[in-house]
Amino acid sequence: GGRGKGQAAPYIRISQQEIAEDYPLVKTYNKEEEETDELLLVDPEDLAMAHPEDLPKRLLYDFAFYDAEGFLATLELVPMFNGVDHDVALFGSGVCAEDEGDFLLGGVAAAAEPATAPAADPAGTSGAGSSAPGGAGEQPGGSAGAAAGGEGRSVAAGEGEKGEGEKHGIPAGAMRLYLSQVREWLIECACDMLFITVRTDAAWYRLVRPSQQYAPWYKPVLKAAQVAITILRMLSEESRASKLSFNDIVKRLADLPDSSPAFISKKVERVERFVVVHGQIVVNQFTHFPNKAVQKAAFVDQLKAMMSQRKHNKLYMSKVKPGKSNVAKTGNANPMRNRAATGLKAKPMAATGTTMVK
Repeated sequence: GGRGKGQAAPYIRISQQEIAEDYPLVKTYNKEEEETDELLLVDPEDLAMAHPEDLPKRLLYDFAFYDAEGFLATLELVPMFNGVDHDVALFGSGVCAEDEGDFLLGGVAAAAEPATAPAADPAGTSGAGSSAPGGAGEQPGGSAGAAAGGEGRSVAAGEGEKGEGEKHGIPAGAMRLYLSQVREWLIECACDMLFITVRTDAAWYRLVRPSQQYAPWYKPVLKAAQVAITILRMLSEESRASKLSFNDIVKRLADLPDSSPAFISKKVERVERFVVVHGQIVVNQFTHFPNKAVQKAAFVDQLKAMMSQRKHNKLYMSKVKPGKSNVAKTGNANPMRNRAATGLKAKPMAATGTTMVK
């Protein structure tokens, strides 16, 4: 996996109509608590001078992504290649903590479902029986789909600050933010761990755990990444990667046990559809794969050809070289900036009251 570079060929983004089957019905993001503008955490002059590679790295818990109207949306709407013009503005919210140096938190075991933020205890306590999933990289007790079925509220930012240290896996001192526009995102795999990272105008965010309300929109993305890793493994284990055709791969995926993280269906036609409509996630994982024979396997060309037969948009490299952001001048267009919180515990967060503000 890794960060895709813009290609001469157009970026094929499959139509929302094609992927709709894998996502819930349209739903508005429920802003449960007051959120702070991420732009308040950076100096405007520093931001105006910073290139994307120089932006700070942070961890994002209890996150959700939504469009300019506030409807929950999949990351698949944003190109995975840096520098590709995109026509859909995506924003996010979540509990943010500064990276302590290694940026290795946030990994999901390639053989596990994603953990979700636990429901907050209505009584404000954390006694026996409360939901507290493991930290980054641990295998949670339930799937994202199951966790998403609950109606519990999100974990409040900074719940662990009063002498309790880390709580629900969220570091003390973390704060809830609303983010500027998502410019790109990437999936990386190392040591059987998946890492998903997004870049806004102001920072890189390693995604640790989705909120319960966003989990159904995150699960298909993670599933597609797990499928891509499984396909890479299948091709790598062959003496000649070219021996396996697209149809061979699809049949092998359909033969996986339903306990496999890459399991889609026992029906070949359903497996084929999933791989094709989420094909850009799969293709991107081949881009930086170290084995050149696998990277250039016939499977990739066959997948791209099938993607082009689906309803799609073609996005092209911007004629303007990607560079410094001007968001410091234009301001944050996130639709949550003027929206009131619905939670009972909603209260304003003073940006100056956190150690994250430099």
